Amino acid sequence: MNANLRNFALWVIIVLLLLALFTLFQNPGQRTQSQEISFSQLLTAVDQGQVREWRHVPEMNGRAVFKLAVSRMPQAVRELCGKHHMTPGDIDLLIAHQANLRINEAVQKALGLSDDRVYNNIQKYGNTTAATIPIALDECRRSGRIRPGQLVCFVGLGAGFHWGAALLRE
Repeated sequence: MNANLRNFALWVIIVLLLLALFTLFQNPGQRTQSQEISFSQLLTAVDQGQVREWRHVPEMNGRAVFKLAVSRMPQAVRELCGKHHMTPGDIDLLIAHQANLRINEAVQKALGLSDDRVYNNIQKYGNTTAATIPIALDECRRSGRIRPGQLVCFVGLGAGFHWGAALLRE
């Protein structure tokens, strides 16, 4: 298989994996009242009163997102490793969703991983949403940070408070 076809196939697998992660690992019990909005409600026109009260602007409770991320992301990694009779210590490289460096550092600390076993590039690009993990994986491959046989763990938390992890033996 030529290199371009292999790279394309890997990107497709990564995208499908991310979609599966964020769909399968949801926890409706963690949703807040503001998230329980039907699609038809989203289509409703915004009136002047809503604009005056700033209710037309989405808001995020950053503290709640941080707390959830730093507990659920390490939990997802531990559970996944356990299912495969491994521990987080077996992971050669952790690539987390690049939403917030503080979250990634807290996840790293919770998993007991050293700096050389965690990849962050949020300082370079900011949060590129769904592309954070594929971009990081590509950078790690191109730079030689990932070598054949190494165990790479992907973990993320995203829209709708979905979270999940995946392992890849390179």
